[in-house]
Amino acid sequence: MLRIVVSGALLGALFAIPVANAQQPDAETIQISWTSAVELARRQSPQMVVARASGGEAASHVEAARVWRTNPRVMGSSGPRFGGSGTSVDVSLGLEQPIVFGGTPALRVDVAEALAQSEAARAAEVERVVLGDLAVVYTELLYWKERRRLAVASFELAEEVERVARRRHEVGDVGGLDASVAALARASAASEVSRADARLVGAQGRLKLLLGIGPRTAIEVDGELESFGAPATGPADAPRPEVTRLMAQERAAAASEDLARARRLPTLTAGVEYAREEQANIVLAVLSLTLPFFDRG
Repeated sequence: MLRIVVSGALLGALFAIPVANAQQPDAETIQISWTSAVELARRQSPQMVVARASGGEAASHVEAARVWRTNPRVMGSSGPRFGGSGTSVDVSLGLEQPIVFGGTPALRVDVAEALAQSEAARAAEVERVVLGDLAVVYTELLYWKERRRLAVASFELAEEVERVARRRHEVGDVGGLDASVAALARASAASEVSRADARLVGAQGRLKLLLGIGPRTAIEVDGELESFGAPATGPADAPRPEVTRLMAQERAAAASEDLARARRLPTLTAGVEYAREEQANIVLAVLSLTLPFFDRG
């Protein structure tokens, strides 16, 4: 009987160690409400940061597409002329500007704008997923916070029952079995506290990943489980971001097809050329046309 009592006491002490450690305050603890969690997620969530960066890159492509792609070309040549009448210097200067037909610059802008809209819709889709995961994790934290509170209360009650049973066993009022049962009940209550602590730590880790918070910072969520309800983050009748993204990709594909067709048209180059040969001044108008035989878009 003494072995049973000692075993129960040792088991109770073993499960009490994590409870005592779990109650030690962390060096850095921040209080987070649902509103502040949503703000943090939108501002510094790694997924949101990447999605915004991709959207900014796509928007920069729109600005690049608006730039006129065909630059004017300046040509020049100079050299001596040898002949029977002596030596003279010939000079030639020219300026050319390609002219693109088929609305190619506007089509480039259409493609870039459609891709930018696709990336913006992707960012909205990422935000919807992140905030949905945030609501689940936040609810889980509130749940295990309440479970831990109840588990701690049960542990304290079991600890008091074990103390009374052990004292009664010492004075001979009850047998050793009652004291061992009380010790096992205390150990079971301690394991429930440890289980709630482990679930809290896991949920806090997932919340830190969503909010972009460092691992050395502890999180304490505000709110009560029975009164918590994650509010909607957008209009109920708003189109789903992934559908908007697919529609934008469809527009980008159609614009890319039009751009490819436009490359089948020839490119006209117009210019002017000035030449000086044998003391004579010559001004020429220059026209050239590319023939799309090989590169047909």
